[in-house]
Amino acid sequence: MPITLFETLPNELLHIVYSHLTGFEIHRAFSDLNARLTGVISDYTKHFDLTQMKFQQFEECCRVLLESDRGAQIQSLCLSNRRPVVNEIALFLTKLRPLHERLPNLQCLKLFGATTTELMQYLPNTILLQKLTKLSIESKEKYTTDNTDRMFFEDLVKNLGPIQQLSLKGIRLRNISQFKWLNNTVTHLNIDIERIAELISILHIFRNLEYLSVNVVATNDTYQVQCDDVVPALQVKEFRLKSFDSISLPTFDDLVFSLNLMPNLHSFKCQLDILYTVLNEDYSTYANGDRWHIIRNQFKSITNFDCSFRYRILCNTTCQGICQSFSSFPYWTVHVYPSLPYATEIFVFTKRPHRSTVKILPTYFEQYDDRKITSLINRASAISINWTDYEREDDIPTLRLSCPNFSHIKSVLIGHPLLYFDDQLKEFLQQLFHGSSILKEIILYMSIDESAIDNILHFLYCLSQPISSVTNLSIRPGCRLDETIITIMAYYLPSLVSFTLMGIDELDDIAEVVNACVKEMKHLTYLEFHVPHPGSVEGGSLLKLRLMECEIHAWLMQNTSLGDLVTEREFYAECSEDLKIWLS
Repeated sequence: MPITLFETLPNELLHIVYSHLTGFEIHRAFSDLNARLTGVISDYTKHFDLTQMKFQQFEECCRVLLESDRGAQIQSLCLSNRRPVVNEIALFLTKLRPLHERLPNLQCLKLFGATTTELMQYLPNTILLQKLTKLSIESKEKYTTDNTDRMFFEDLVKNLGPIQQLSLKGIRLRNISQFKWLNNTVTHLNIDIERIAELISILHIFRNLEYLSVNVVATNDTYQVQCDDVVPALQVKEFRLKSFDSISLPTFDDLVFSLNLMPNLHSFKCQLDILYTVLNEDYSTYANGDRWHIIRNQFKSITNFDCSFRYRILCNTTCQGICQSFSSFPYWTVHVYPSLPYATEIFVFTKRPHRSTVKILPTYFEQYDDRKITSLINRASAISINWTDYEREDDIPTLRLSCPNFSHIKSVLIGHPLLYFDDQLKEFLQQLFHGSSILKEIILYMSIDESAIDNILHFLYCLSQPISSVTNLSIRPGCRLDETIITIMAYYLPSLVSFTLMGIDELDDIAEVVNACVKEMKHLTYLEFHVPHPGSVEGGSLLKLRLMECEIHAWLMQNTSLGDLVTEREFYAECSEDLKIWLS
């Protein structure tokens, strides 16, 4: 019998369809259709991920959760302040306060891009969620003031309740050793600390950890690991350590001391960066394959040994020593790449190298052939093209990248600032864009002069054909864009969702950009203008708009096409620091 109705599809196919939708989308489209579909979607509609919603969908979702019994069914909730979504975290709490009464059965809460003020507002509500077992917080203000973070973490640890999985990113923690509270419920912890010494205190506070992921952030503190009041972490089975700055790198002896506190490890993953330095005595052991071999032999319980190290070294002798040290062991792989002029970048790894941002300079096109530059790009997740004012020889041949298939590159930054746009850069960008199939974000860092518009056009024409994967575009500092430029931009970037423009200081220019974007960019849901500091703006420009915060919506309705009945695009706007417009 042929299938002619959606509801007659087998459950296996329905689950495939629902796996591509959010819980709220499934609720809105399939709830109360019939008993069978209601049963199939019951698990999906318990999980609301609002992080990709347009603002009117967010409003509708909040209304749904305000229904008498709907909020009680929600088990997991994800909120975000990341563009292009509206500032969901504060708005959600405003609409559904008190949280523990509206969502009494919430088990998992994730907050992305939260401000310090929002964290302190959510803390009392989080403590009252009696069934909450998973809490994940990513702070917007990376590594904020000590007192605020300490207060938040201290209150959180004292009142964690049934929470078993805790993730805190961007919340700087120091002097944890002074905390006197113990926790026996958290089994999974993801946390940022300032120094490896704090790891000892974490193992002391959280007595039943099974999974621990630590990111050691940059600090000039030389405080060393202390052996007092050390408690072995017998339950820890998986330990992950990250340090992406040489300043924050723990000494090798401190690392070994920490590993000895976790004698039953099954998995050890380590990502470390040592940048722009000749290794000193404290850190030279990180480049010693023999020392790592001793660790691997010492911890027989480790079955997953996944390490990835990145060195950027100025001394050729040191480079040769690193390569020889690790190459003598079969489980290490060593890759050598060109880096800055007169420097070498070395990747040493057991399973896979971690991808990072690769900087491209004009000097590379003189010093390296196409294969070396291609290999450099091939291990990047983001490209930063620093095309400064640099005098080069006129007879340098055009570079042809070998096998330009850069399916891993998600972000490209051009500029810092972009001072000129020559044929070499055009040819390189054309090949880069042509081979980047999942490119999501482009940032143009323009110089402030009469060439800015020409450089924007040069960039757009380098795309050669429309690229549907790009959803985010930022241009800084801003320049006056007319409808013609916006039209060309919309043609080459047809799927643009978020557009950020910096440096515009006239209301008329803002109105012109808004009108052109609303007309030409059909998928645009977020438009942002970075407002200059009042001291740098003359009266009557954006300074006036900043002072009109409570009238932003009315000004846009009156002075842009957002007020036209023909446009029919609902919007929400605010101007606390920058002018942000969310479109339906």
